[in-house]
Amino acid sequence: QDRTGKLDERTVSEMQRVTANLKAQNPEILALHAALIRPQHIKELLLPTHQRGSKVMAERIRRQIAAAFNYGMKAENVVGRSSDKSYAIETNPAAIVAVEHTENKGTRALSEAELRQFWLTLEKTDRVGPILARLFKFVLATAGQRFASVIEAEWSAYDLEQGVVHLFHNKGRGGKAQRRAHPIPLSPRALEILAEVHTLNGGRARPWTNRSDGRPVALSSLKNVVNRWLASDHAKINGEPIQPFTARDLRRTCAQLMAQYGIDDRLSDELQAHGVGGVVADHYRNNPIVTLPRRRGAMADFDRILDRILS
Repeated sequence: QDRTGKLDERTVSEMQRVTANLKAQNPEILALHAALIRPQHIKELLLPTHQRGSKVMAERIRRQIAAAFNYGMKAENVVGRSSDKSYAIETNPAAIVAVEHTENKGTRALSEAELRQFWLTLEKTDRVGPILARLFKFVLATAGQRFASVIEAEWSAYDLEQGVVHLFHNKGRGGKAQRRAHPIPLSPRALEILAEVHTLNGGRARPWTNRSDGRPVALSSLKNVVNRWLASDHAKINGEPIQPFTARDLRRTCAQLMAQYGIDDRLSDELQAHGVGGVVADHYRNNPIVTLPRRRGAMADFDRILDRILS
């Protein structure tokens, strides 16, 4: 509750999901008083996640638990507080637990041949719906935007006459307070994809929603799309299977293509909302809409690169 309204909604939703999973999987530990929790209990909570190979997720859960205990300790030790409720927490049991993990930096980027194969065959893959297939194509057609930013944008964010979508960049811990406008010019290719989506989801508030229930596409479904494609017969070139990649790697692929074909790094960063922030950005370059002319030029250059690859 304390984080609601301060952090991004997706972050709060993830915290709620983690909490619900912990309660379902470890009811005995979650039923204990907070003051009775010891590091051994924290290790028991994290071990199943760690053992299935999700070491980074185990560390994120540990941080979340540690933050909860810190909040409890501070909240009940405020002089003059009106509530007399006390959890009697004296130490943070999650603070001394270490999770053995390596958060490797991603390096995978698709080759031009792999990207072309993915684009041309994704819609033919079993159990990949038309909205999800077009979502991937739209992200690629817009130079690798963050999936989360695209999914949360409503139809009202799309100015089809001007050919621009007004996204928001809110990566980091700042939550809503740090949301930054991120206008993205739309190429004819992106507009064509949107027209197809409009025929499917034009009656909903958002383009990128499930056709069955109207809920926004879940980020977890992106992994399923890529894995289903990789497991299909489409994920081969000259009979050789394409090496695994993730949805996030498509963003890196677009960035490397822009670098390879000579698009200035500053323009590339601007299109992908990299390094947005700082005193200069906040106080002097705080109107991103004035950058649209140069963004349009960079997007046109990228679309020519993509056209060359796909054709």
